[in-house]
Amino acid sequence: MKKIIIPTMFLVGFLSTTLVGCSQTNGQSSGTASSTPTSTDSSATSSSQDLSGADLVYVNWNLGTADQNNLERQMVAAFNSTYHKNVKIVENVNTGAYEDALTAMAAKDQMPDVFMLTNTTFGLSNQYLADMTSYASADADWAKIPSSVADATKYKDKVYAIPFAIHMMGYFENEELLDSKNLSSLSVSPSWDDFYNVVSTLKQPANKIMGLNIETTLFEWYPAQINANYGWFSFDGSKYNLDSADFATAMNLTKSLRANKMTFDSMTAEERTAMGYDDSVKFWNDGKLGLRWGYTYEIPDMIANSTFDKKFIGVPGKRTPIVGDYLGISPTCKDPALAYQFAKWMSFDPAGIKKRLEIDTNGSLFSSLPLSTDSSVISAYFDAKYNRVPGLEEAFRASNNGVVEGVKIIPGYGKSRWLARAGKNVTITIDGTPTTNPQVGQVIDQCWLGNIAWADYKDGLNAIANQAYQDALSSFQSIYA
Repeated sequence: MKKIIIPTMFLVGFLSTTLVGCSQTNGQSSGTASSTPTSTDSSATSSSQDLSGADLVYVNWNLGTADQNNLERQMVAAFNSTYHKNVKIVENVNTGAYEDALTAMAAKDQMPDVFMLTNTTFGLSNQYLADMTSYASADADWAKIPSSVADATKYKDKVYAIPFAIHMMGYFENEELLDSKNLSSLSVSPSWDDFYNVVSTLKQPANKIMGLNIETTLFEWYPAQINANYGWFSFDGSKYNLDSADFATAMNLTKSLRANKMTFDSMTAEERTAMGYDDSVKFWNDGKLGLRWGYTYEIPDMIANSTFDKKFIGVPGKRTPIVGDYLGISPTCKDPALAYQFAKWMSFDPAGIKKRLEIDTNGSLFSSLPLSTDSSVISAYFDAKYNRVPGLEEAFRASNNGVVEGVKIIPGYGKSRWLARAGKNVTITIDGTPTTNPQVGQVIDQCWLGNIAWADYKDGLNAIANQAYQDALSSFQSIYA
């Protein structure tokens, strides 16, 4: 049986209510990398913690422990020192049930003033988010946030979230492997033909090399490359377009890569074993893979675990996929102006970003890209002393036109993309077992795997995806004018 790799970033969170963005909890990382929070305590919060005298109360899953004193905690301390304030961190938050922890705090009238959001739907439907439009509109630095990310904070043209971090998705190139096979390095945002030429030329399992690791994400971002009206997963701002010709093109490309075994993941277990590897990350680290789909927050690990020259090329097309993290400010906050100032410091404030760079002397802790297009910030972040991966700056400079991944910002996305049921009249075979009323994600998987025809299911899946979106909207749209 073939092993199917589905990026855990998209799946893990929905198995525990929702996907959230992310921290590394070893005390050495900034907490701006995207992954699932880890539980630190079985209770919602520490019942004995004294929060009296705080100017603001802050909750995030990326803070580690006081003893670790990671970059995030140092940033909070730097804010307190710079502005002579007393922002207190809520300790021992159960990050394994983060939404439950926030709900429990809200029920006790202890809602934190500033907090990390799992997704905007959670915040809006529970009325946990204050309207920050007046502060953002009056702030010249807000206009310097990459517009694709800033736009994702809005509902009905009002700002309800503060961007906290920005990461890019796309392909990383092993420049040395390409050069050894007389292939030119790909440009940032290459053409599909140039991209495919590298993938096909490096498909040499007999020589224990391959061109590409996985194909499974392509149909989520590629429709937006061929249709400027589309965002992630063909969403156009009001509906999905899974029944469109553009989405069918992306699905067919994904299916073709799989059927023709153009990726490491599409090889059988026996074929991978013959190459000496079962893990595509190890395959990449050992210099055997030409192109690796990945995330910019993975760069420190890539550098630590491999020695060849790398380049970030984004994706074929001109719109690099983006993952955002977002902060919320509670409507119960007594000083929203200060809360906005603090959230800004932790995220898109040029002074705050430069403070992160000052603390992170070797570029290993601050894993987010800068959340500002301010020229002085870009110069500081991409200073030669940090030895940033080639291609990254060019891709970042085009981030205004990026495609923001939908998990945290499109209402009902989890159900539209994965969890909604296809109906009792639908039966498909999964791993040899007939499955009636499968989930949407299971039907989609069987289509790109080539086991069923996309044309037979696209209309029904599109209707289900859009109904899930409308159902999610109905949980809060009447609350907001």
